[in-house]
Amino acid sequence: MIETAIIKKIEAVTLTKVDAPILDSIFRDVAGFAEMPDDWTPVGGWIRVSSGRQDEVNQIPQLIRYCLEREYWVTRWYVIHAKSAYHGKHQKVLDEALSDMRHGETHVLVVWHSDRLERRPGKSLLDDLVEFRDAGGRVESALEPTLGDLDFGAQVTTFLTGLKNHEKVRHIADQVKLAHDRIQANDAQQTEFPGVMLPKDANTIES
Repeated sequence: MIETAIIKKIEAVTLTKVDAPILDSIFRDVAGFAEMPDDWTPVGGWIRVSSGRQDEVNQIPQLIRYCLEREYWVTRWYVIHAKSAYHGKHQKVLDEALSDMRHGETHVLVVWHSDRLERRPGKSLLDDLVEFRDAGGRVESALEPTLGDLDFGAQVTTFLTGLKNHEKVRHIADQVKLAHDRIQANDAQQTEFPGVMLPKDANTIES
C-alpha cells in the first residue's frame, strides 16, 4: 500500500523534524517521477504538526495518497512545527501559500484536515477558503470532501467545522489547566518537564 511505504520512509528519517526537502524526496520516490508530468496539477501540501513524529505519520501518508490519486504534483511544501493555529501563529506561512497561489505556483492547497489549517474563532476558516479562491485556486482536504466548496450548504458546513475546530482546542486547553490546578491544590510543584508535578516535600535525588 502507498501509505505503508510512506510511513516506512518517514520512520527511516533520522532527523528530529520532517521538513520540505524530505517530503519532496518522499513524494517523488512514491510517485515514481523525478519531475512533474505534463498533465498533472501543481499544488501545495500543508503539514502542521504539534506533537512530534506520530502527528507527522498520521497526516503525511494520507495527504500524499490523496495527491497521487488525483495526479496532483506537490511543488510547494508548507511545514509548520509547533505553530498554534488557535492563536494565528501560522499566519506568515499562510500568507506565503496565498502568494504562491496568486503567482500560479500552485493551483490547489491540499491539507489533511481543516483543523491543521485554521483554528481561530468565528468564520476564520471560511475567510481562508475565500482568500485562496480569490487568489485563483482552492483548498482541498484529504479527510473532508466538501472543504473548499463555496455553495451555501458547503459554507454553512465549513462555518460549523471552523467553530468545532476552535472549540476543540479551547476544550483541551481548559482540561489541561484544570488538571494543573488540581495537582497544585494537592500541594505539588511543577518540574522542569511540562505537565510533570511532584509533591512539594519530595526529596532531591543526588547522583
